[in-house]
Order: sequence, then structure tokens, then C-alpha cells
Amino acid sequence: MSNALTTKDLIIFLVTHGYQYYKPACKTWQFAFIHKQGQNLLCVLLRKNGIDLRLYENYRGGVSIDSEKRISMRGGLIYRNHYNESKNHINQKIKVVTSCFTKGTINEALRTEDGRSYLLNPNYEQIRKSSRTAYQKMRSEIREKQEWADILDYVREDLGGYWGDGQWMDR
Repeated sequence: MSNALTTKDLIIFLVTHGYQYYKPACKTWQFAFIHKQGQNLLCVLLRKNGIDLRLYENYRGGVSIDSEKRISMRGGLIYRNHYNESKNHINQKIKVVTSCFTKGTINEALRTEDGRSYLLNPNYEQIRKSSRTAYQKMRSEIREKQEWADILDYVREDLGGYWGDGQWMDR
């Protein structure tokens, strides 16, 4: 069994196969890679929870790049691929799709969206609420432990281990 293709491996693959890196102007995406093949243009847009493909067939505009290599896009067809609940390994799928595109073929897998947004999970709000409660409890416990550690350090070092009322700290 081979190791899963990491995002870093996918980025290296894209760059070595002619895809140009740009910083997306929109905060939805962390990285953008584009490649023009004949009359078609493909944008590979990496985000925290998946990878989107934006295809411009018979490209006539819609992508603008400023002097700082920030890319803005409008038009084209966008296909979303979510890591969440995907039956496919998204990075591997994107590698296959982009490889075909550089050879002049539009693989039909490009037009197939995978997975779904975690926001669509019917239990999302309950999961989020219980996660927040667990996080707040953990933070509170950490703060309380730190406060006690600070108190014990003070008694040990500044008071020589004396609690008061004739009581000494056990060492």
C-alpha cells in the first residue's frame, strides 16, 4: 500500500507540471495554481477543507492577476471537492485530473464533485456546541492548575514553604 499523496506533494507535482502559483485575492482559498492548455484554462484552488477546480473552456477572460501575483477570478465553472465525506482521496484525484489537463485532455473526474461540506452535517451545531463546551472546560482546568502551580511556587520559594498558622508545606 502506498502512502497517501500529501498537499505538499500535490503542490510540487503541480509546479513541476507547469502550473503557475498565485495568491488568491479571495480568502476562501489559500493557494491558486493555473495552467492554460490550448483554449482552456484550469485553476486549482486549495482551501483548508478541500480543493476546488475552476475550468474555463474556450477561455476569453475572467482571470486577472495584479502586480503582486494576486489572482481574482470570475466566470468559469467551479467544481468543489471536499475532504469531508469523500469516497476518493482528493489530492490523488486532483493529481490525475491536472495531469490529464496538461496533456490536453479534460478528464471527466474534473466535473465530478466529491465529499460535502462539514457545515451540511445535520449534527454540526450540536458538535460545535459540545466542542466549544469541552474546550472551555479544558481551558478552565488548565488555568486553575496554573494558578495552583503559581501559588505553590510562591509558598515554596518566597515563604520557604510556610503556609501560615504553624503549617509547613510537605516537600
